[in-house]
Formats: sequence, structure tokens, C-alpha cells
Amino acid sequence: MVRDIWALRLQSLQSRVSYESESEAEQSSQLYSSQSEAERTDDTSQKRRARKSKNDAVPKLVDALSMCYIGCLLLRLPVTVSDIYTWAASGDLIYYRAVRVLSESMKSRLPFNYNKIMDPQDILNPGAVQQAVLDNITAFDRAFGMVTPPINHILILYRWIRNLALPLEVYSATLRLAKLLDITFVYDVQVKRSSRYRIVQYAEARLMGVLVVATKLLFPLDNVKRYPKNPTELSALSMDWSTWSKARVEYNETIKSATPLGYQEAMQVQEKDVLDMSEDKLDEYMDWYGSVFAEENVREKGRVGKEAEFRRALLRFFPVERIIQESPDAMDLDQEAETVPEDERLKKVQSSLRPARVKADVASTENKVNRPGNSYKRYRNAGELEGYAREFYEEAAGLAGLPLSSLVKCVFILERRLEIWESGERKK
Repeated sequence: MVRDIWALRLQSLQSRVSYESESEAEQSSQLYSSQSEAERTDDTSQKRRARKSKNDAVPKLVDALSMCYIGCLLLRLPVTVSDIYTWAASGDLIYYRAVRVLSESMKSRLPFNYNKIMDPQDILNPGAVQQAVLDNITAFDRAFGMVTPPINHILILYRWIRNLALPLEVYSATLRLAKLLDITFVYDVQVKRSSRYRIVQYAEARLMGVLVVATKLLFPLDNVKRYPKNPTELSALSMDWSTWSKARVEYNETIKSATPLGYQEAMQVQEKDVLDMSEDKLDEYMDWYGSVFAEENVREKGRVGKEAEFRRALLRFFPVERIIQESPDAMDLDQEAETVPEDERLKKVQSSLRPARVKADVASTENKVNRPGNSYKRYRNAGELEGYAREFYEEAAGLAGLPLSSLVKCVFILERRLEIWESGERKK
């Protein structure tokens, strides 16, 4: 599937490059005609713009990650952008030092700019993967009329609720709220939006945004007392967010200690971090460093070629090969190692649920009962988050593969849409 998607991508690229090559040839032939100096300057600038456009059209490694995600999307697999990003960051999906997996014959014929593309030095941003997915889906829609299906939101929503250790009532509330606001979970490529509202074009961002709104409605993140009208409402349970916060910290510490050192995490290690590492983590870091930077045969050009002597010298510091235990497949969504701490976290949070006190409406306006949804608090930017709200938003943003500020913006846009719908219903 991914191979076929790449064929389409390269087909559109080939036609674009050939067109620009003809355009450049025509411009170069006209450059030596009887033109004035100003006209020659204009032609030179056009030539530079055409060359820049051609360089921008060259696929990047982040495009390769987006192609893998689009393939999963077409097959309706419950794989998220966060999964793709996590696999690339840990080194289980080829991204960092991808040039090393190429054959020697291919490396020798590879142009210098491609060597640089195949060896990214910047830390991968999950927002960049999201944007690459949207850009490529948009390009396929405009070039070939290819319509991508919606994400498998049923299974993804269940995964997210389980990973966030939320009550199952959030599942029904999320689907009801999405239907109420007429929200679909397909990538929006038909409407051209400004950069301010681009976040709502991401299907997974909308799903996580609705999930956050539903959670805030049923289980508010503040200490305000709210009372349902009857015990059959979805909000008839109250959640102890302090227990949720403690379980979250314990779960993250357990997972961090059990997870092998990933490529991106190793790239961000500083001197002070080494002092706090355990013996196993330090061995993992040295194994990673030796496998990445210490090489005997260096044939790459550019920056890597200049560091050839340094890499050969490093190799002498890693003469012993330590036996490394094979870890379970990181791409398996149902790893046994992650199931146990996740179940423990769910049990702790579920045991803290308590039935909320039910109160009927009273005739007196002075003793008005505060209902679920009243005193609902919205956040315009990430700086307004604090306490349990910040913890919950950060956890949700990590699952959705979004920066925290982007998720806050998406949730706020959906909350405004819900407010407009409520205002219209009241007028009716």
C-alpha cells in the first residue's frame, strides 16, 4: 500500500520537475538575447525561484512517515500519528540516520543534498508529522482526486480513553457530542483555512478535542459542586482527579523505567542526565552512542565525511560487544509489558469513582441548583492551564501527537461551536 502511494507521489513530482526543467531551459536561452540589464536580473530571479520550488518539491523523511500513516488510514487501521511519531523517535521506524540503511552502491551515487536529507539533525516535532500528513492528503486530492476515508475513530477513541484512564461514560458522551455538532473525523482538504484555524483540519485533533470537551462536561477539572437531576445521567458519577494525577505519575515512571532508550531521547541527553542514569540506562546509552557515531568505514559526503577520522577514533573506545536482549516489537499496539501497568492505573482511577448527589429543581431562584455544564471553564491558550487541567491537557496532547498549544486552540474552537449551538437552541 505504501509503495503504491509513493508511486503516485513520485509521479506528480516527476511531471513537476520536468515542467520546471523546460521552463529553466527556456529562460536560459532567453537570458543571452538582446535584453536590458534589468530584464536579465528579472530572469535570474525567476530562475532562482524555480530552482527553489524544485528543491521544496523533493520529498523529505517526514513525508515518508506521513506515507506510512496514509497507508494505515486507507486500510482503516487504528494507527495514530502519535504512534508513527513514537516509533520514529524510538528508532523502531527508520528516520534518524536513515542514510545508514542504504546500500553502498546507492550511497556512492547519491547527490550531496540527498545525503543531508537522509540524515536529519533536528529533533522531530509531532506537529511536523501532522502537517506532512495533511499536506500529502491535500496533494493527492488535488492531483488525483483521491479521497481518504475517515479515521477509525471508534477503536482510536476506545484506546485513548483507556490510555487516559477515563470512565467509559466519556466514550458515549464523545460520540453524542460529535453527532450534535455535526463533526466528522476525516481530514478536511476542501476548505482552505487560515493558519489560525488549521488545527481543526486534522481529524485526530478534532476527535481529541471533542473527547476533552466531553470529559470537562462530565467530570469537571475544578472543585465546583454540581448535581445531576437523576441517577441515570452520564454525569451521575464524580471523579477524584487527585487519584488520577497520582496514578498518572506512577504509570509514567513505570513505563519510563521499562522502556528502552530511544534515539530521540538519547539525542537529548545532557551531562546532568548521565549522573542520574541507572547502570542499565547508561549501558543502553553507550551502546546507542557506539552504534550511531562510531564507524570504521565512512563513505558519506559532506558533514559525515569530514567527521570520518573522529568516528574511526571513537570505534576504539567500543571494543566489546555487549549482549543486548531483544525487546518486544514496539509497533505491537497490545504489548504485554505495557498492559499490566495500564490495568493497574485503570483500577486505581475506577475505584475512586463515586455516585454524585442527585438534586431536583427547586422553585426558588435564590437556591438555584448548579447543574453539570454550569460554570464551564474555557482556556484560550496554554498559559492559562494550571493544576489538573494542565496535566490532563498535556496527557491528551501527547496521545494525539499535538503540541499543547495546538490542542488548547482546537478545544477552544470546538467549545465556541458548542456555545453557538446552545445559543441557537435557546432561541428556538
